[in-house]
Amino acid sequence: MKQFFPKEIKIHFNLRQPKSQQPTAVFLVVYIKNKQYKIPIGAKVYPSHWSKKYEQAIVSWRLNDIDNNNNTIVNEKIKSIISKLSKLFTYLCLEDDIVPTIKDVIMGRKPKPTIDIKDVLLSGINKDSTLSEKTKGNKRNYVSHLCEFLESDEAHPLK
Repeated sequence: MKQFFPKEIKIHFNLRQPKSQQPTAVFLVVYIKNKQYKIPIGAKVYPSHWSKKYEQAIVSWRLNDIDNNNNTIVNEKIKSIISKLSKLFTYLCLEDDIVPTIKDVIMGRKPKPTIDIKDVLLSGINKDSTLSEKTKGNKRNYVSHLCEFLESDEAHPLK
């Protein structure tokens, strides 16, 4: 297990083309160990509707309802990502390559485990010569139920 210092990870939200006249993609920019990673969040905004200071889309009475609705969607996406990253940092020990895990969180995918727990448990059960076949069958059944639970959204700490 490695030490994890979340304050050393810097996150920002920037526009792909800040001088464009058309809607442009919003990117999460992550700095880890002085290296920059840009990850699209799957939302666009007009650059003129972007607050660089607050790193979010502007919602104002000066904009029409459609623009305000679109900007609200962008801001909700940003809030959701910040919330997911906060939860991730709570549970995560910093590995050498955290970027794929961050991308998985942003895209709503569960991070891929580094080992297949089902294979490890089943291998241990099958190799245990002190167990009867009936007991091994019961244990395999428990492992199956455990793995189903672990794959469910209910067990996932980032949702």
